[in-house]
Amino acid sequence: MKVLMIASNGESLFTFRGHLLASMVAEGHHVLAAAPNIPDELEGRLKGLGVQVRRYPLARASISPLGDLRTIASLISMCSAERPDLVLAYTIKPVVFGLIAAGLSGVPRLSALITGLGYAFGESTIAQRATGLVADLLYRLSLPQAHTVFFQNPDDAAEFISRGLVTRSRCVVVDGSGVDLAQFSPTPAPINPISFLLISRLIREKGIVEFAEAARRLRQEFPSARFDLVGPTDPNPSGIPLSEILGWQSAGLIRYHGEAKDVRPMIGATSVYVLPSYYREGTPRTVLEAMSCARPVITTDMPGCRETVQDGVNGYLIPPRDIDALTTAMRRFLLDPQLVVRMGAQGRAIACERYDVHRVNRRMLAQLRLDAISAGGRR
Repeated sequence: MKVLMIASNGESLFTFRGHLLASMVAEGHHVLAAAPNIPDELEGRLKGLGVQVRRYPLARASISPLGDLRTIASLISMCSAERPDLVLAYTIKPVVFGLIAAGLSGVPRLSALITGLGYAFGESTIAQRATGLVADLLYRLSLPQAHTVFFQNPDDAAEFISRGLVTRSRCVVVDGSGVDLAQFSPTPAPINPISFLLISRLIREKGIVEFAEAARRLRQEFPSARFDLVGPTDPNPSGIPLSEILGWQSAGLIRYHGEAKDVRPMIGATSVYVLPSYYREGTPRTVLEAMSCARPVITTDMPGCRETVQDGVNGYLIPPRDIDALTTAMRRFLLDPQLVVRMGAQGRAIACERYDVHRVNRRMLAQLRLDAISAGGRR
């Protein structure tokens, strides 16, 4: 079969979907990947997987009717020229515009991967609620055409079903994007001093402000503790200005390391991974990576996050936006460093059992009827 995967960000095709693309190629399919920003170096990496690259225009972080029409027209042209048998799109704009374009182009099989509900389904501000209404409308126009809709946690699937955006029979819940257990292998966690790490785009809903305030409180009691933040700035309306982050660093609250292409050294250098997110996550990839590296996790009892942590086993679940609970959970590791070792080992076991990327991808290929068994034993 000829398969076209449509993304909003070129780097995510390799970082988050590289194993899935490679698995499709290994099953004998002709695979194309499309995104708006694919530099030559990334194109070379994707070609190394056996994947052909296509580009299209997309304004990822803004709403522009003329720009969106240009995106749809480009995707219609691409689908008409390539004539794929299957289109799989992920993240909101590729799902909406990609499925509309593929449907108009006569592509026989359409699938969507919902990787979290994100900013559009937050309800903190009037702007978020307005964006959510637009997103709801656009999903109503596109998702009825999809034969299969993948979700990365059961809460998101239930949300879409309750809104009437998709029928239960077309929903498939998978365990996030999975994690490469060999690439993210266990390493001894440093416990003298105890350190905490948060990896995230710099947006408020990821709990970064709460992390900084917890650091402020704990530094007075545990002056040797370290609090590290890694991640790029983001044009999201709730993005945190870099000046604010650097102000926390100047005050001695956190150490900001900027964006990291390879997060393994940062995870290896930390004791505990923290993601106090109240963002509508799918399943946070960084949490899975930290678990796979045998690090305990503190995260929130929110969709996508709550599935990864068994409270008191491989970490702690806390209420969203609760600085007191976050501080208490972090203090437990500072008072009993051996928790890092015990809970980290449990996290690795859970990652092996549920989140192996190859296991997740086998399920997706079977649902898409791209595996050898579904195709009648073809190799």
